[in-house]
Amino acid sequence: MTEIGDGMRAIHTRANGDAAQVVAGCREFLGRVLNLETMARAVTEGAWERMSGAQREAYQGAFADRLAAECARALADYSTQIKLKPDVLAFINRGNVYRDTEQFDRAAADYGEAARIAPTDARGWRNRGMIRLYQGDNKGGLADYDKALQYDPADAYSWNNRGQARMRLGDVKGWRRTAKRVSAGAV
Repeated sequence: MTEIGDGMRAIHTRANGDAAQVVAGCREFLGRVLNLETMARAVTEGAWERMSGAQREAYQGAFADRLAAECARALADYSTQIKLKPDVLAFINRGNVYRDTEQFDRAAADYGEAARIAPTDARGWRNRGMIRLYQGDNKGGLADYDKALQYDPADAYSWNNRGQARMRLGDVKGWRRTAKRVSAGAV
């Protein structure tokens, strides 16, 4: 990480105190030399605390740029896979990228397609249920979790979120039954 620090210091020197130039220069530099793993490691290894405010801003911007580029590539790859040979995992993976980029309608559509292709695979139902809860469709989320649990009755994640949906719908008794079942380890 020393080379990165040296590079960022050089950008600071060239910018001559102009914060906007520092941010732009560092962001461009970091975007070229770092991958997501290296960027995340720098934050967890204490380099974050040693950065100036402008460096942090640049780092965050470069990270966001790189993440956006990675997501765009992932979407393209999963879309190609779906075009060539549609399968459950491709729709779920692309749905996950849409979820992570807050494109919830597209995520729900992909999870729904996964459930249509393989209706006995709980993953499509469970993931679409999650998106429906995000979007405030508690009845739809509950229905999807019920379907997921029909095919994977041991899925604690679906049980937990099913309980959340019940609570949001005002079904406190249903939520308590679910919570007791989960806390008793019956799932």
